[in-house]
Amino acid sequence: MEVHIRNFTSAIGAPKLADHWAVFLSSTVFWFLLYEASKVVFPRIFRQSFARFNKVQCINWHSRVVSLVHAVMVTAMCIPWLGHPDLTGDPITVYSHDAARLWAIIGGYFVWDVYINARYIKIWGPPFLMHGCVGLFFCVMVFRPIMNPYGPYLVLNELSTPFLNMHWFMDKVGMAGSNLQLINGVLLLVTFFFCRLSYGMYWYIRLYAISLMVLNCLNIIWFYKMIHSVRSRFTPQMAPKAKTT
Repeated sequence: MEVHIRNFTSAIGAPKLADHWAVFLSSTVFWFLLYEASKVVFPRIFRQSFARFNKVQCINWHSRVVSLVHAVMVTAMCIPWLGHPDLTGDPITVYSHDAARLWAIIGGYFVWDVYINARYIKIWGPPFLMHGCVGLFFCVMVFRPIMNPYGPYLVLNELSTPFLNMHWFMDKVGMAGSNLQLINGVLLLVTFFFCRLSYGMYWYIRLYAISLMVLNCLNIIWFYKMIHSVRSRFTPQMAPKAKTT
């Protein structure tokens, strides 16, 4: 079996992935199971809210649970690798076996992400599917190996994701316009601007990578939507109409 795995990973241009296939596969299974677990747990905790939800809102809730857990997990895991000695040297070819586990975990998440966005493409549209495909491609190519030192810095983009999802959750459980949502909204805009726009654009310029340019174009669009969403909760004339997502 090991020979077949190595032949496959070499064929796709990611030979080092053969050393982490078990983590990659386990991660993929974990995110799928977490999505299913959310369907069981949260409708029981927030019975009144889920009684009002339509199908799209339920799908959104469960996918955001997975997104939130992933963001918290990988940002915590990437911090020790910022400036780590094992990732110094040639920024293109240097490789750390231990650091690569992080990419195996993230890669498993993106397998789920691509699946869920392809399955519900009518809900989120092609941009989210494109984002997932680019993320998965990058995670696989890290095992070529290539550009490992940049990985932990790029993962810091996820610092804003928990606040984004909490903003949405608070909307759906009757906390729209609350002080807690205001604080969360400010943290969302601050982390998104500095971690994704300013910092993300810096890495795009440094790497000259088309995939990062695509991601940052999406980040700019999402940032505009976030500002509008946060403002609408606290400006009466901009109050949102009844939502279906």
